[in-house]
Amino acid sequence: FGRYVSPAVLERLRAQREAGAVGTEKRTATVMFTDIRGFTAFAERRAPEEAVAALNRYLQLQADLVRRFHGDVDKFMGDAVFAHFTGNDKALDAIRCAVEMHRAVRQAPEADPTLPPLSLGIGIVTGEVIVGSVGGADRLDYTAVGAPVNLAARLCAAAEPNETLLNDTTFEAVRGLVAAEAASPITVKGFTDPVAPYRMRT
Repeated sequence: FGRYVSPAVLERLRAQREAGAVGTEKRTATVMFTDIRGFTAFAERRAPEEAVAALNRYLQLQADLVRRFHGDVDKFMGDAVFAHFTGNDKALDAIRCAVEMHRAVRQAPEADPTLPPLSLGIGIVTGEVIVGSVGGADRLDYTAVGAPVNLAARLCAAAEPNETLLNDTTFEAVRGLVAAEAASPITVKGFTDPVAPYRMRT
């Protein structure tokens, strides 16, 4: 089971079970979505085994960095990663993780020429999420849900290759610590008002 959820989530579930219930909770977190740009085109030209092997290498690179920067991988979704960070330095941890992810993915083919040259688009949002077991009677996911999760996914989709988009709450938490520039407001599906993100290029 420990191979399917992070150690932190596993420990949380164990503690809740010992307390008599696996419930839900609200918490302020920094959530991150990453998407590998160029992977679909690569996979179409390769045998399935080769495509999956390359995908797993890139996902592992990212998962290792999430762990290094005190985050939890919530789930892998195709060639995307959903992770969240908590603690006092959650926003800075997520941003530092994103910077290292861009670098690691960009440099991976130099270390292993069998890997395709790819890039990432990343969205990072800080806000209040609900964490708990979601699903039906036969299948549950222990995951984070809420508007920040949806917004992070939308910002990830809007990010250019080698770019990270932050919401304003995340930027304010790290103002003066990272180099980011205000981007033009974008219309985001599911949100009434346009969102004005901050952009980081690496």
